[in-house]
Amino acid sequence: MSIAGKWGFCGSELDELTHGQYETKEEAIYEAFDYYGDVEAIYVGQYRPPTMPWDCFTADWLIDLTLCQDDYCGDWADGVLSLTKGQEESLEGAVKPVIQKWFEDNNEVPEFGLIEGLERIELHSSDSDSA
Repeated sequence: MSIAGKWGFCGSELDELTHGQYETKEEAIYEAFDYYGDVEAIYVGQYRPPTMPWDCFTADWLIDLTLCQDDYCGDWADGVLSLTKGQEESLEGAVKPVIQKWFEDNNEVPEFGLIEGLERIELHSSDSDSA
């Protein structure tokens, strides 16, 4: 189950760990201030799905990986494999479905999300307004 579209929070723009999977931005904000306590601000954002692992396997990457193998071409065979656009599409079309099937069969399809463009939400205390 993907969390894409749900909301999460963290304590700073540099925080790599996000918390929660909330249906609304407001719910994420409330839970963030409850989680962190007395802080000046928190950050919220909406999850997007990650790039699927099988989409990371491009023809360029596979060819580069092959050319890096000393048992295949040594140090001086750079450019040995030069594919046309059609050959690249054919290779990716053959490989990606196999990789996708492996991820699905082994329950390794990502269920997490990535948050980009965090929004800073400041806590406005009524105590500071009256001072």
